Amino acid sequence: VLDLLAGGVSAAEVAVFCTTPTAASDFASRVRVAAAERGEDVRTAAARGRVCVPREYFLEVLGTREAQAITGRDARLLNSFEYDFFLEDLKTSTIPPKRLSEMMKFFKKELSTLNDFEDGWLYSVEEQELYDLMMNCLGFERGIIECEVAGLFVRVMQEGAAAKVPYVFADDFRTYSRGTQVALTMLAGEALTVTDDPDVAL
Repeated sequence: VLDLLAGGVSAAEVAVFCTTPTAASDFASRVRVAAAERGEDVRTAAARGRVCVPREYFLEVLGTREAQAITGRDARLLNSFEYDFFLEDLKTSTIPPKRLSEMMKFFKKELSTLNDFEDGWLYSVEEQELYDLMMNCLGFERGIIECEVAGLFVRVMQEGAAAKVPYVFADDFRTYSRGTQVALTMLAGEALTVTDDPDVAL
């Protein structure tokens, strides 16, 4: 990151993603310390808030007018109170509670891995009806649930409503969901650099 910035790349052309807010803060601090040790007067990615967790960046993009025109949602995760009401709304489907819980786990997994982008990912009429109800409820609330964030960002990128970032760095890449991995890959314009094992950089 320092080499890019010292070479004339602007901070806006660099995005660094870490798995947790604490890790992002630590990374930004290390960049500042390393820059000072090198005696370089460079603007770091942290100076513009470009060191963050992927969800923070995705929600920032999903908050644009262009993105909202595509998703029909606000860039807002349902809080716990709203989520409880959301689950209550799903119970109007008359699906037994245990089965409903199992189906919600299935939906969360499928959405986080972008399997909903594939045809035939729903196996039964019951699943289709519950999924339609879920989307209607979220559309009415104009909110987002956690497992959808990366997928909505990917849809916005596919529609060309979000700009690429030339240089993307992703720490602990394997720990992200498939949806987040795909989203970061799409975001990178020139290069995507990832770390996986502490002793290996790819």
